[in-house]
Amino acid sequence: MILLGDAAEPLSGLVAERLVALGQRVRAVAWSARGEARLAGHGMEVVRVDPDRPADARRALQDVRRVLLEARPRPPQEARHVALTEAMAPGRIHVVHATPFGTAPDAEAALLRRHALVWDRLARARLRATRVIVHLYMEDLLAFAPDLRDGEEIVHAIRDAAVPYVDVRDAASAVASLLGRAAPGGQTFVLTGRRTVTMDEVAQILSRVLDRQVTARQVGLDALAARLSGMQAPLRDARLALSAVYRRFGDRAPATDDVARLSGTEPRTVEGFLSQHASLFRSGRPLAWMPTDPETEAILHPLSW
Repeated sequence: MILLGDAAEPLSGLVAERLVALGQRVRAVAWSARGEARLAGHGMEVVRVDPDRPADARRALQDVRRVLLEARPRPPQEARHVALTEAMAPGRIHVVHATPFGTAPDAEAALLRRHALVWDRLARARLRATRVIVHLYMEDLLAFAPDLRDGEEIVHAIRDAAVPYVDVRDAASAVASLLGRAAPGGQTFVLTGRRTVTMDEVAQILSRVLDRQVTARQVGLDALAARLSGMQAPLRDARLALSAVYRRFGDRAPATDDVARLSGTEPRTVEGFLSQHASLFRSGRPLAWMPTDPETEAILHPLSW
């Protein structure tokens, strides 16, 4: 049995879809009545857990051998991870923890420091754990669609960073393969696309795809924060945090072959991804990891939101 602790998150939702298609037994934790309704009907067993009731977590973990944790660790989700971790028996369960690039105890962004605390908690609990570091999703590039609805430039704050964008679908295939087999734990995988690209290169690709001139303009983090002032706070904070990471470490983020090694399939390219979604850039419709456009979001993570 494989347990998904955060099945409503983007990556986990697609992992669930792939595991079910492979005939794996999957159980998803629902942390609320709304979550329970959202996760029902996707071929998984759904179990409701109250983080304040240890018996719920023990019941969710019954017969489980592998667990995926992904959530952006905000205070409510930290309590959820604590509840599951405390109920896990050392040595019996293999935990896969998906975390963003830049996660570290001394990271500037609180978001990334909290991710590091999750990993530290797993280590202190003496659990068999595998860390999966995920770079920026190609899907995040769709957030620039509104910039091109009425203009010809994409505005960013990552300087000249070369980013190994990965399609969330490829990341999900790699994680599903990892969860579907026995693993010793203690390993780290870094999920990326085939190569790194700068925002200037993204603009050049968009120029070819859209058959019109597109340029990339750099701004500071404060200017980006002002542009994102109308965005929901969790999304805005995550985008600013990751922009700061790639501004600082963008020259230390090479592409890897971990997606291909785990899934057996070469990951998608940025060129192919942007061509596939050209209509979204022409219409100016953005895609976000929050419930804003159900039709668009259903393309990528049907279990989410």
